[in-house]
Amino acid sequence: MTFGLQDFIDDLIDACQQAINNFTGNVEGVQKRQIYDDIAFMQSEDGYAAPIEKSKIGRKVYYFYSDINFTINNQPLTESEAQELKETLITLNRFKGLPQFEWIESMTTRLEASFQLLNLKLLSSLFKV
Repeated sequence: MTFGLQDFIDDLIDACQQAINNFTGNVEGVQKRQIYDDIAFMQSEDGYAAPIEKSKIGRKVYYFYSDINFTINNQPLTESEAQELKETLITLNRFKGLPQFEWIESMTTRLEASFQLLNLKLLSSLFKV
């Protein structure tokens, strides 16, 4: 969904199906019920608290973001997501120093900085890794 665009349910189904097909090669159909459920989730606090509005043109309903600056890409990590990311980084750090895993140190440093995570040494001691 993009602010200012009128995305009808059939347009959203087509866009989702195209993205799934491009990503996985899967050509199975996306159902309306799934799109409605996804929109409801996106609007919820557990989702993105997305400011999704709907309006009618004749008998057709279209969806749009009411906030022109909203994007799911700028949403902060939830506490649960941050915890999962920290645990994943701790696991990846077990491979540090192995020749085929040189990339791990630079990646973990960037992720720690990007997501403002605690120092992995402290996390390791907390989890007794």
